[in-house]
Amino acid sequence: MNTENVDISIYGNLILDHTYCVRDYVHGASNTCENKHTSPGAIANVVDALIRVDRDLSLNVISRVGDDTPGRYIK
Repeated sequence: MNTENVDISIYGNLILDHTYCVRDYVHGASNTCENKHTSPGAIANVVDALIRVDRDLSLNVISRVGDDTPGRYIK
């Protein structure tokens, strides 16, 4: 992509977030996960916020995918 034709260039990490929902969490005890949510995180959060502000923004995102296990979701 020609970066001269973009409004914003963003450089940063791209990771996969895992959020676990636990009802009535008890510190130091065994808790049961009731729900798990997986979504792109880190720089993906910035991209999401920018396109919510202006869907016509032209973005250039430069990122590296870490050596996650197995690394197939973010690619």
